[in-house]
Amino acid sequence: MRAWTVRDSLELYNVPNWGRGFFGVNDKGHVEVRARGADGPAIDLLSLVQDLQGRGVRTPMLVRFSDILAARVQSLKREREMAVHSIAKQRSFEQQLERVRSEMAQ
Repeated sequence: MRAWTVRDSLELYNVPNWGRGFFGVNDKGHVEVRARGADGPAIDLLSLVQDLQGRGVRTPMLVRFSDILAARVQSLKREREMAVHSIAKQRSFEQQLERVRSEMAQ
């Protein structure tokens, strides 16, 4: 039987899919957060929890990463703008097609 690897964790828990570049598993096998996205600095969640416990914060604890929320809102905004543009383009095409049909019917 082979040893468990970080890759095994990534695959088993499907981290690349739900993490969307904000969450991953580091070389130590710990969950890490990249609040500014895949290219941003990484925060080891286990180290963070241990540090907070050392300061007297008890578990369970809620840790919020506002940069993730801001990035997701921006992403949704961009996707909405692309959808609106696509719909407008489709409507323009349909209007042109209707004009051509109308002209051909005359």
